[in-house]
Amino acid sequence: MGAALVLALMSGLLLILMGVARLGFLANFLSHPVISGFITASALLIAIGQARHLLGVEASGHNVIELLGDLWGNVGSINGITLAIGLGVLAFLYAARRWLKPGLLSLGLPSRSADMLSKAAPIVAVALTTLASWAWQLDQHGVAVVGEVPASLPPLTLSGLDLGLWRELLVAALLISVVGFVESVSVGQTLAAKRRQRIEPNQELIGLGTSNIAASFSGGMPVTGGFARSVVNFDAGAQTPAAGAFTAIGITLAALLLTPLIAYLPIVTLAATIIVAVLSLVDLGAVQKLGLFPQ
Repeated sequence: MGAALVLALMSGLLLILMGVARLGFLANFLSHPVISGFITASALLIAIGQARHLLGVEASGHNVIELLGDLWGNVGSINGITLAIGLGVLAFLYAARRWLKPGLLSLGLPSRSADMLSKAAPIVAVALTTLASWAWQLDQHGVAVVGEVPASLPPLTLSGLDLGLWRELLVAALLISVVGFVESVSVGQTLAAKRRQRIEPNQELIGLGTSNIAASFSGGMPVTGGFARSVVNFDAGAQTPAAGAFTAIGITLAALLLTPLIAYLPIVTLAATIIVAVLSLVDLGAVQKLGLFPQ
């Protein structure tokens, strides 16, 4: 635990130092094919990783081959109720993404209202499946749920000042900083391109550094601009960085007031939400342009 806190603090300091030194220009050397390949591969890996929750089985692995092999080996342990919930949520979210807004507009609803209602589909899925899980005690039938969550905020933590540990973790902290920056920039540029916007890499570095320092003082591990969460946030209609602040406020209120309700939330619902979100960024068209697949 102490090493994780030190890693978060060191990564934060390194990222801020890189931002102050204006090393964000290095992001310009990440070509579009590299970013597209990274995003597509990450999306597929995340979706396959969530498949175990969709099937209600135990599976693990460090790459796609290991994950698929473990999933296949546990196919006989599929929980039918979990699979039914997962497929139902997937179908509902896909239908809402594809047809809900046009349908509401055809009924005469204003465009903004139709957009807000279509974006609320994941919330509806969470509420309905949580209610069903509580009413029918699905956790007693093999459906994995979030479980009891303590109603509190993270405590204030202090990382150690063992210089030997800091020297030992310096290379790891540097690698975490670089990989975290590349992931955040890749996701940021991909989402920004969808709205013909640009990101400021130096500000990304400073923002990531500040987040890591905050994590080290609140019992957290090194953090980055998470792929799955960023896409879910984007799909929910986030337009500016203020969405992050509102998300933080929402999480704070949920941690203090809503944990008894979250306990019955099926994990498969969260998995289905993530799968639908990340697969929207799979760019097979870019792969075709590289000549890897026939046109």
